[in-house]
Amino acid sequence: MIELRNGIYNINTCLRSFEPYRLANNKTEKPVLHPSINTDPKDVLSDKQLADIAREYMQKMGYCDQPFIVDKHEGAS
Repeated sequence: MIELRNGIYNINTCLRSFEPYRLANNKTEKPVLHPSINTDPKDVLSDKQLADIAREYMQKMGYCDQPFIVDKHEGAS
């Protein structure tokens, strides 16, 4: 897990953490998966609950041993 600085992730540090996987799997045609997990707008979930949902999703999709980033969007699109 990447260390937080003042509770905030540094995107450059996150991107660098993917480098060993990218280099080891350089024949992968599509190295990025961008699923969208949408909860009901009435649901009020904590960041931990959302992270747990994302982790379970990645596990069930067979990506549990890969690094991943969860990006939380709030508000209207």
